[in-house]
Amino acid sequence: MKRKLNQYIRKSLLVAVTFILVFCNAVTYVNGQQYQISAGEKIKYPSWFDSSGTWSTRMYTVDGKIAYCLEASKHSPGNGTVGEGSYVDNENLQKVLYYGYGGPADTLSTDGVTSVEMAYLLTHIAASYYYAGDLHGVDLEKLRGWGWAEWIEAIPNRPAIPKGEIGFSKNSLKMYQKDGSQRSEEITVIGDADATLTMVLDKDMELHNLTTNQTVTGTVQLSSGQKFYLSSPLTKRDNYNWSSGSLMGTTNSYYRPLVLTIDDETQTIGTMVLGNGETKPTSLQVEYLPVGSLKLIKTNEDKQMLDGAVFNLKGKNNDYNQDHVVKNGVLQIDNLLVGDYILTEIKTPADHDSLNKEYTVTIKSNEVTTKTIVNELIPVGKLIINKKLEGHLDDLSGIEFKITAKEDIKDIITGTVLYRAGMPIGQNQGIYITDQNGQIIIDKLPMGSYLISEVKTLPGYVFDDTVYEVAFNKEDRVTKEYQYTLNVENKLTQTTISKIDALTKQLLPGATLELYLKDGESLSLIEQWVSTDDAHLIKGLLVDCEYVLKEVKAPAGYTLAPELTFKVENSESIKEIVFENQHIPVVPTGDISNYSGYAGIALISFIFFLIFTKQKRRIL
Repeated sequence: MKRKLNQYIRKSLLVAVTFILVFCNAVTYVNGQQYQISAGEKIKYPSWFDSSGTWSTRMYTVDGKIAYCLEASKHSPGNGTVGEGSYVDNENLQKVLYYGYGGPADTLSTDGVTSVEMAYLLTHIAASYYYAGDLHGVDLEKLRGWGWAEWIEAIPNRPAIPKGEIGFSKNSLKMYQKDGSQRSEEITVIGDADATLTMVLDKDMELHNLTTNQTVTGTVQLSSGQKFYLSSPLTKRDNYNWSSGSLMGTTNSYYRPLVLTIDDETQTIGTMVLGNGETKPTSLQVEYLPVGSLKLIKTNEDKQMLDGAVFNLKGKNNDYNQDHVVKNGVLQIDNLLVGDYILTEIKTPADHDSLNKEYTVTIKSNEVTTKTIVNELIPVGKLIINKKLEGHLDDLSGIEFKITAKEDIKDIITGTVLYRAGMPIGQNQGIYITDQNGQIIIDKLPMGSYLISEVKTLPGYVFDDTVYEVAFNKEDRVTKEYQYTLNVENKLTQTTISKIDALTKQLLPGATLELYLKDGESLSLIEQWVSTDDAHLIKGLLVDCEYVLKEVKAPAGYTLAPELTFKVENSESIKEIVFENQHIPVVPTGDISNYSGYAGIALISFIFFLIFTKQKRRIL
């Protein structure tokens, strides 16, 4: 028996999936319309179904959708037969087509045992039985050992086909404050398993789908069983109540049997119509949290708008607690929950007296609450550093100065020590950098004495190691700002290179020289020139960097000088470099007529030697 059954298990999974996809295509059907029937592969009843073993059916389709013969005892329609379609209200037939082969909840071909042909045949038998009570050619008891009779008999007890409904576990939500924004409680989409719902969110609303772990905005699609919550910024609104409006979901739950009648002698053909129907309407309402604004105006007694004050704002009836910085004398905090708040100044603007006072402000829905707070002005210093570089008129940015306290700097009102002696002033460890014009402006300095020193200049310039002292002292009760201007100029480094005769110490023209900047093992060419009767001047060599001087061509009659390495010191004095050349020695030829010439040269050399050794040598 099992060998006969195994003959039917030969179709690939691709065929089964194809039939399922065909069945799931939505097609519009109309009562009374004519449809053509396509007859496919012939499927014989196994002999053990019935004693005769002569019955068969065919795999039918209607408009590409799987179909079945519904009256087993009648003749099967041929290929191309036309039948008239009509809907029938037969719940059991509907369940057979729904849970049978190719249906949305197919439990036959998906069990891993039943072949495609057998699944189709069993669905045909069940459909014929529940449509016409016709089991012609089948002994139901002989199917029981395989569980197939039980499958057919269990059809009436199968779960009802979905009703086409979708909605929410809760239709009205109230936002609450959370981490600086507002959010709703978590709710669940309820309804048919295959139902979906499309909803257009409010313009600044986000939907957090906890099932898919996605956050979406705008138009969103939800499926039955998904859990989510909504969130939105705390913001002013014209209406703090939002509604989704009437929502109609969609579902593939509208499965209706369509039967095609041919004539009295031919079997009726049945198929399942799948519609994309709308669900019952639902809706969702959200109540936002109302908000307002606080506007703080910060001035001194001269009505000047003050920057830099820091205020803490704390809600009396909510968890709001944040610090805010005043800019341009105005601080506006929007989207505050309606209610009372405590406002406290925790940092006073530089050069102003502090306020040890709390202010209560009340925020109202869609209104701006204004509060003006005045600080007393105290005198401050303003330091202007003007930097100039010899021969440099372009970008002067990047030069650094450091400012430290010469003595303890104290608040002249409270006596509090602001900076200890030697401490850097301001941020970045007291380092200030010039702008393109070579200027540094530091204002609102507390009264006291300061030390200013240059810590970095541009390459090629002599570093200014002078420490400048600047003092700001209160001289009257009227002046609110004392100004000091410091002008600092840097000179280019100067280096002269002299090419001389090693013996006579006279300048030698005609030598080709090259100067290189040494960086580790690499050399970068700085300049090439030919020596003249004057020393060669180079400006702007880098301080404390190593340079290599090379002779690439010696003057006629001289040997190439060896390389010379030197550094440029941080000094405005001229660095003098002397580069010597030796004569090319004359090799005797053995001709006695030349001896007198050699002797003359030797004598002259000896005389020069005696003269110059008495002179003070130039210090390199």
